[in-house]
Amino acid sequence: MGLEIETEAGTFADCIRVDETSPLEPDDLSVKYYCLGVGLVIDDVAELVSSTK
Repeated sequence: MGLEIETEAGTFADCIRVDETSPLEPDDLSVKYYCLGVGLVIDDVAELVSSTK
């Protein structure tokens, strides 16, 4: 919590990291970053490249 994330779309504050797993594939870890006022900005290798208000 409280992370600052930098993407092509800009720098975002007050972000959290979520490590997501599944009982069906317990060794498969998906890392996601969510930022306040924006939502999902990074999902494994997918990254936010633009944002409008």
